Amino acid sequence: MQPSLEERRSPLQSDELRRWYETELFPPRIVACHRLVDDYAGECARRIAVELGLAARLAEPRALESVLEELRIVPAARPLARRTVQVLCHHGRGTLDAASGRARIDASAPLFDLDRLREEGLARLPSLAPAFAMANRVRDRALPFARGAVSDNSVRAEVHAEFFLSCPLGKGSSDLSGGVVRALLDEAGRPLDLLELGAGTMSGAIGVLDALAAAERVGWVKSYWFTELNPFFVMDAKRKLPSRYPEVGEFRFLCANFDRPFGKAGIREECADVVHTVNALHCAKDLPFTLGEVRRILRPGGRLVIAQYTRASPAVPLPFVDLICDPLASYWDVRLVPGKRPAHGLMDPGSWRACLADAGFDPVEVFPEEATGLAWFGGTYFVGAIVATRPEE
Repeated sequence: MQPSLEERRSPLQSDELRRWYETELFPPRIVACHRLVDDYAGECARRIAVELGLAARLAEPRALESVLEELRIVPAARPLARRTVQVLCHHGRGTLDAASGRARIDASAPLFDLDRLREEGLARLPSLAPAFAMANRVRDRALPFARGAVSDNSVRAEVHAEFFLSCPLGKGSSDLSGGVVRALLDEAGRPLDLLELGAGTMSGAIGVLDALAAAERVGWVKSYWFTELNPFFVMDAKRKLPSRYPEVGEFRFLCANFDRPFGKAGIREECADVVHTVNALHCAKDLPFTLGEVRRILRPGGRLVIAQYTRASPAVPLPFVDLICDPLASYWDVRLVPGKRPAHGLMDPGSWRACLADAGFDPVEVFPEEATGLAWFGGTYFVGAIVATRPEE
């Protein structure tokens, strides 16, 4: 007799998967690089606070929103300004009272040498270069951005694609998605249809298909749907992926906006066994709507794999990731849901569980387990995978 779903051990509980996570994907030296780049972002935030006038105006506790008005920071740049203050407080260089909105910045300590920090990071791992370039771009463009002189896209560094394809801080989530999808494929023991949402620079597709290639499982992919809003990314993937992975049964490339009905983009109901997304789904403007669409395209028993940076709680910043993303409207211009999606940006496991349960997914698992992941990365965030199942009908 086959064990029931309740009796079956989840593939996410595999000791082998856990060892891979801690020894190959995120060994201590890579985790240390995450911390170093976070420190670098914290130093960039100190300089941004000075240049925007935040440090001077918040030398004593004051209402942060009033200060933003006084400094005439344009609305599009206020998420970055607020995050700058939050990051400084996270690093012990100020206080922020969530209830009253009053903040204070301690700017008395001397600034660290950014070049020295960068050189230390590159000596450890040369592939960190795109991360430093992205933080530098935000630091250099923060003042004109706050004045409305440049757009949010101009604050985004040209090394965006390189960061996700070659820097371990960017590609780690893609590789994690690959490990999890491989485990799900092994559990199924048969070929599956895969679909990726917000596929972007191909990092997610490469992470998954490289993991399957290493396990000689690429031929088990009946179809791979590459869906992405940006047509240039779609065209680039269409040129490159089929020749790189000829064993895949079929590739499909679609321009699709996950904020709109999937059917209008040509994604039919119950077409996928696994839907995966890497550092993208937190940008859904209306997350309950998007999750409902995902549920419809999954077959009963199918899985949604959300691989991305995962914060400990809604109030805890991710210094590097938040600093480089908060200038982008796609990161902060989303519909909040009290008690479920209380803040914009990358979400915590509790928020994911609540939103996914509301959308009809059950069970919802986290890999690695929340306490384990937070402890491994130092307590404030971890790179993890939320895996949600569409129940059997």
